[in-house]
Amino acid sequence: MEISDSYFEDEVREGFFVPSLMKRAWAAQIEILEAIRTICEKHNIRYFAEWGTLLGTVRHGGFIPWDDDLDICMLREDYDRFRAIADEELPEECWFMDYRWDDDFDHLIGRIINSKVLILEGEQLEKYHGFPYVAGIDIFWMDDLPIDKEEEEDYHRQIDFLIRFIYAMRLHKSGGVTLDEENLEQYICRTEEMFGVLIDRKKPVKQQLYAILEKVAAPKYKNSNSNEITNLPVWRESRNYRLPKRCYSESIMLPFEMVEVPVPAGYDELLGRKYGAGWMKSVRSGGSHDYPVYREQEQNLKKEEAGILFEYVYSEQERLEAEEARRRREAEYVPLWKQVEDFFPLFQEAHEAIDRCLEIGDGTGTLGILEECQNAAVQLGTLIEIERGEGHPTVHVLEQYCEDVYRLHEQIYGGEKGVVLTGLQCYETQLRESVRIHLKEKKEVVFIPYKVVFWETMEALWRAMSEDEEIDVSVVPAPYYYKNAFGHVKPEEKRLETDYPEDVVLTSYEAYSFEKRHPDMIVIQCPYDEYNYALTIHPFFYAKNLKQYTKQLVYIVPYIMDEIGPGDSRARETLKCLCNTQGVVHADTVVVQSEQMKEVYVELLTEFAGKNTEKMWRKKIVAWKNK
Repeated sequence: MEISDSYFEDEVREGFFVPSLMKRAWAAQIEILEAIRTICEKHNIRYFAEWGTLLGTVRHGGFIPWDDDLDICMLREDYDRFRAIADEELPEECWFMDYRWDDDFDHLIGRIINSKVLILEGEQLEKYHGFPYVAGIDIFWMDDLPIDKEEEEDYHRQIDFLIRFIYAMRLHKSGGVTLDEENLEQYICRTEEMFGVLIDRKKPVKQQLYAILEKVAAPKYKNSNSNEITNLPVWRESRNYRLPKRCYSESIMLPFEMVEVPVPAGYDELLGRKYGAGWMKSVRSGGSHDYPVYREQEQNLKKEEAGILFEYVYSEQERLEAEEARRRREAEYVPLWKQVEDFFPLFQEAHEAIDRCLEIGDGTGTLGILEECQNAAVQLGTLIEIERGEGHPTVHVLEQYCEDVYRLHEQIYGGEKGVVLTGLQCYETQLRESVRIHLKEKKEVVFIPYKVVFWETMEALWRAMSEDEEIDVSVVPAPYYYKNAFGHVKPEEKRLETDYPEDVVLTSYEAYSFEKRHPDMIVIQCPYDEYNYALTIHPFFYAKNLKQYTKQLVYIVPYIMDEIGPGDSRARETLKCLCNTQGVVHADTVVVQSEQMKEVYVELLTEFAGKNTEKMWRKKIVAWKNK
């Protein structure tokens, strides 16, 4: 399945920041979903979007921005048919899992995964869009409910006992509860008595309990008179979780990200049953203990130290080294106005020498000095044009000077008598004044956007500075590159966006010399440097490198999102991908959208870099309204 590079970029959806790695997780799951679709269409098996996937499809046209998994459901008949053929029909790298297929699988659902180990290389990593972790889709099966209320009571009692026993076995295995041999035997005996079965103590008991649960449920779904269905584990906890069977009589296809998924034709009624009457209103909820779904795998990948992991690790040494590099360059840097002023004594000495030569009638000496004056003026003009471009007022003064030098040269060379130097000497004053006005006193600020869509976060500061006559402002868009599934840059696909508002005058990054101009301030909006799963800017524009060319590096966060409250753990988790970056670490000032967001940044960065860094972050990070 082909997915555009831009899809994997970080994005704010409905006020929630979605990092690029989550986009790759979504894409990997959609790839598995497409494999399921192929099988189901081939064998006429019905399936439906379920839970958050159903809600996301109807309400968002894709994943709920703060969700990280993909769920489907099947009616019991379809599920049994699907799992009977899954192993043969699924792609070679995929695994179908439920209690029948995997003794270690401890869930009352089916699940399809694309690997059992981290995916770090090869065609499989490319197929699953650079997502290095195991991706999967849960399949919930739906059983009929009895029509008779007394039968339903007995049914619920049986289901409740079996699931409780299964959960106890699961916790016993993980050390969560103590289930000694005597208690275990009591439970087994009661199970045999209740369901008229024999349990083999020499085989895994939990797997036999799953089989009993299916046998208990099996006769119910064959009851054609049943008009309600449910997912048994949910129904066991909430008897109100009963869904009209008619809602699943047909399905309709609705857009989901870049594909379409089937949803029950009665989705409106179903969503009301599942989430209440206000299901169309987005409510961000859920803890972060299992979010993102790949967190545990991410920790394992860190141990592998694999190159596919694009996570910046804070280094105090790196920060100090960058500061030292800035100090060295600052000490070595000679501003343009100073370089020009260094020529003033040379011009003065040359003019005095010409005056003496004219007094004694030394034409040859005068001509030689005039040639040196012209060469110096040309050299100086070239230096200014390189840094400030053609047409600079100081260059115009030098051009006039060269014309007068040439005229004086021609007069002396032609033997003209009574030639005086007064015209050239007046240029000393003009040159000093031009340097003072046009080179020396103005501050220089460079804005470095990389995507037009983020310009609005820079625009207010750019406009304010552009209107200040004491500031020279340049806008130098930085080129950026997308990364492939292996995390490698695609250099042949360099992107350079130039479609900015008409009043924004752009300067080519190839024409602007940061080393020679050394602007007073550089304003950036890309904080990732190389640490992003979707893209990178040109290495020259990495924050660590730019820092050495300016007295003040300012990073303006390009994304505007909903404010993050104390309990919004998912938003805090995803924000780390934007917050814990080199741009934030190396900038002198970081501009965020509000005081509330500043507090979140300070909290996350202190956790990221150490308690002793909190004061640094509080000083560095400012809210936009106070900027």
